[in-house]
Amino acid sequence: MTQQDIPVACLTISRHGRVESVNAEVGRLLGRSTEELVGMPFSAFLAVGNVQQYLAHLWETFRTPGEMKTCEVSFLTKGGRVFQAGLQSRTVLEENGSHDQRCRSVFWVTPPPDFEAESGQELFESLPYGAVWLDDDEVVEKSNPAFCRLLDYDPVSLVRCPIRRLFPEWSSENALAASLQGRSFRIQGLRRDGVLMPVAATLVPLKQNLGSRAYLCFVRSLVEQEGLERRALRTAELERQAIGRELHDSLGQNLVGMAFLADELAAELGSRLGGSEERSTEMAERAKRLARLCRETSKITRGLVRGLVPVALAEGGLAATLRDLADWVKSTSKVSCRTNCREAELPTEVAEHFFRIAQESVTNALKHSGCSELDISLELAGERSVLLSVRDNGQGLAFMNSERFGSGLYTMKHRAKMIDATLSLLSDSATGTCVTLRWTSSKVRLEFPESDGVANEE
Repeated sequence: MTQQDIPVACLTISRHGRVESVNAEVGRLLGRSTEELVGMPFSAFLAVGNVQQYLAHLWETFRTPGEMKTCEVSFLTKGGRVFQAGLQSRTVLEENGSHDQRCRSVFWVTPPPDFEAESGQELFESLPYGAVWLDDDEVVEKSNPAFCRLLDYDPVSLVRCPIRRLFPEWSSENALAASLQGRSFRIQGLRRDGVLMPVAATLVPLKQNLGSRAYLCFVRSLVEQEGLERRALRTAELERQAIGRELHDSLGQNLVGMAFLADELAAELGSRLGGSEERSTEMAERAKRLARLCRETSKITRGLVRGLVPVALAEGGLAATLRDLADWVKSTSKVSCRTNCREAELPTEVAEHFFRIAQESVTNALKHSGCSELDISLELAGERSVLLSVRDNGQGLAFMNSERFGSGLYTMKHRAKMIDATLSLLSDSATGTCVTLRWTSSKVRLEFPESDGVANEE
């Protein structure tokens, strides 16, 4: 949900105190257009006696990133009207603990102007996505029609309903942490018929007149979006498999054939060029080099094929493919890689995501951790769960390239979400990093068939 979608006055202010962006509510309260507001010092819209108070408030907001700061001042509309209101501001914290050079501010109006109550209520009711007012105990005070349609409730039955009853995974800590970072968070909503549906929620804390706190929560369905994401990932996987098969069936076979022809050419050149022994030897050596290059290129092609179509081409399934991944690590680096993988019959989509997450974890470890050892395991965790873990003995996340690793971690989280799996990451400078993926089957009991040689210890 963007700043423009939030139905309260919300704006972004730069470190120099200038307006960077505003939503429609700010312009409505101040009676000014976006063009008039953006780029102007925000103090220009305050009563003269409140400018110093506001600048102190802004300084404190940037000095203590992540903390909420409040300040009540008087605002001037374009028509010269003065109304008492307040700012609730914070500098947004990023996921890596840093903060940007802007603060996010939300208005609250005390007491509200006459036009605010009526038009604000109309806006709340007409929002195309779900919106709900929560009191300090996170109990529903009021919900808009879109929210009721989303979860299939009538508005009367939702009054005084704890938000955790509607969102079983609700965590106040996670919701407020996401709010401090200026982002929405994914959660499961429970419909009246008992069906769980994925939604994105955005929490906006608001100060009340008497010192209590209230919250605005905006909710939109992710059912269609997740469907599109699943189809996009599946399409990409099918394209990779098609490219891999083409490399294997056409380019790989052609390279092998070229290598054999080059060997034959080298043999014939060595026997037929009788006039100049030196010339004959030189031509034969060139043909031999050509054969070696063809074989090296064929080897590279096979490696690409294993990466593009790992599960489809591995006769042993996911466990065998993970062992192939370990063999690739040992053949291309000085890192020792051990595996302890038991095979389970997983759905194709699940197996593909398992491998891609393992592949990304191994790649990140090799590139950024400085590790000398890697351990890959695939095991049964209960009757319905499979657990994948990739552990290294490197220097931990703090020493990695945070930007590049952050992109890979986002992709892994997204893949885990697509198969309703749980991804966790533990990192310590002394013991290294461990990425764990747990997937639970809701339909069948999982079993690992008995087999020998499941462990590949180096």
